[in-house]
Amino acid sequence: MAKKHVESKTAVHDAGNKTPKKSGTGAVIGSIVLFILTLLMAVLLLCSSTLALSLQQHSVEKAVQQTNFSQLEWTDDGITQNFGQWIYTWYMDGAPNLTPEYAQAALSHTETKAVLCDYLAQLRTYLLGESDDLPQLDAAAFVDVLQYDLAAKLEQETGVTFTDADRSYVLWATDEDFPEWNETVSDLVGGGIGKTVIRFFCTLPGVITAGALTVVMLILWLIFAIKGHWRKGRMLTGIGVSVAVPSLLVLLSSGILLLLVDVLDVITALSFLSNGLSLILVPAILPSLGYLLCGVVIAAIGICTNTAGKARCAKKQQSETNAEPKTETAAPQPEEVPTASEDAKPTPEPE
Repeated sequence: MAKKHVESKTAVHDAGNKTPKKSGTGAVIGSIVLFILTLLMAVLLLCSSTLALSLQQHSVEKAVQQTNFSQLEWTDDGITQNFGQWIYTWYMDGAPNLTPEYAQAALSHTETKAVLCDYLAQLRTYLLGESDDLPQLDAAAFVDVLQYDLAAKLEQETGVTFTDADRSYVLWATDEDFPEWNETVSDLVGGGIGKTVIRFFCTLPGVITAGALTVVMLILWLIFAIKGHWRKGRMLTGIGVSVAVPSLLVLLSSGILLLLVDVLDVITALSFLSNGLSLILVPAILPSLGYLLCGVVIAAIGICTNTAGKARCAKKQQSETNAEPKTETAAPQPEEVPTASEDAKPTPEPE
């Protein structure tokens, strides 16, 4: 009876001290959601930094100036041909005097590329908020270069004189394509929410905002992790990975592209970009290196914290196991048997 009473008392005491285990489903779902949101904010920060740095360094204009468009090959309807031949087929074929050699020679001169660079410069000032007028790409600007600026050079090289009849045909052939290009650009950055968002994130305040949003996501990780008793090591590892993954992908793709185009010359279709490709990729590579380093550092801290936490938990469990007191079961006591002297009581004799 004494043993049963002690066991029941111990069971009641253990049931009173036992706390219900918390389900880990909320922590798993919260970690996934925060990982995705942090990843999106890291992508936004990387894109914003790349655009702002590219526009401030005039990377696109410099790349165009060093690009040899005469080496560009264009594929249309399954037919690959030289870019000059393609331009002649679409925009000069009906002109009285123009030839494919003339179109090819026109692409190799800096005056032709200057028109495109001027348009890109105006578009850059618009995206940076320095101008409120969206530039328009005009075919007449290219035709003016052919008819006036390059007339003597091209006539000497090809023997072709650019006349007013040639001008009229080229303008007629391009009367749909250039307006379609301007309309597409206008739809993207010319009005509405697209104009506001893209122009904002192309500037330094946009980069700061994207960085602040990323930091807010990190703070949310901390709040939910502390409040929900999540593992801090896993939390830091998730933050580091979500920040590092976009940068790592950009660095890998940029390195492979530079290797295939500049070093090995495997992608012949992009060989015309060999001199200007690095100028285009550098504004993306530099921020990627910085964000990748930050992500790796945070992830490394998380891995170390997680490892230390597991070791501390294992050590604590081991110490609790060693310090647990051993309960000794009392041996059953034999029941007292009445002796013969106690049972044999004298009976009074009758008087």
